[in-house]
Amino acid sequence: MSLDALLAAQDSADGLVFVEQKVAELAIEPREFALAALDPCLREARRAAAKSVPAETLERFAAVYTNPEAAVNAVRNHVKWLCEPREPAATTALWVGGRSMDGDAVIVLESEEWHPWEFGDTNAECSKAWCDAAAHCFDVACRVADAPLGSGKFVILVRMSDRRSLLRPVALRCVYAVVGLLDHYPGRLARAYLLGAPPLFATAWAVIRHWLDQDTLDRTVFVPPDDVQATIRAFPLGKPPRDFFKDPEK
Repeated sequence: MSLDALLAAQDSADGLVFVEQKVAELAIEPREFALAALDPCLREARRAAAKSVPAETLERFAAVYTNPEAAVNAVRNHVKWLCEPREPAATTALWVGGRSMDGDAVIVLESEEWHPWEFGDTNAECSKAWCDAAAHCFDVACRVADAPLGSGKFVILVRMSDRRSLLRPVALRCVYAVVGLLDHYPGRLARAYLLGAPPLFATAWAVIRHWLDQDTLDRTVFVPPDDVQATIRAFPLGKPPRDFFKDPEK
């Protein structure tokens, strides 16, 4: 996909505005009818969000999506997502630990401390709060990775634990939501390291792997228990700051 084509769509008033209405049966300019049906305030908000997408982000979408229509649709979906309100859950299970020798930002997930069912009264609420927390973490990681000498990418270290509760439907739904979240960060994931996966994880992986595209599967590294400490020493894990989820600028 040409970056110039995405930039041209961004320059037009509604080129990157997402519309929910299904009007494919209309023969003449169906998208214009769908745009006209949008709430004016929502349409204006999505216009503003579309204009705010950096050229570097559009370039990443263009590199990942070689089909022009798929690229435009992906960015439109990204613009819609940018307009959604976020309330990240406060958690000590997820944070940015620093930057590796390769310039990758390091995201740490402590599954021992992850209790997604505590983030809301329903599975949907828990999933939304957890996904917002992950998005906040990804945003911080991107700023770290984009600083001078950074690679522009991040790695995710998942310190596994043998907890049967992580097979609960709400936990699997949260995993699915975060996998989908990576669509809004094209070209950012360098590697995902699963550290010390217990035997129980084989059951969960049989479900999770169907949500991952081949590129993500190729970037997923299983680290056996005997090699976990050596792998951890190669990354600056740090400790989760108490105010990590209070100030999005820090």
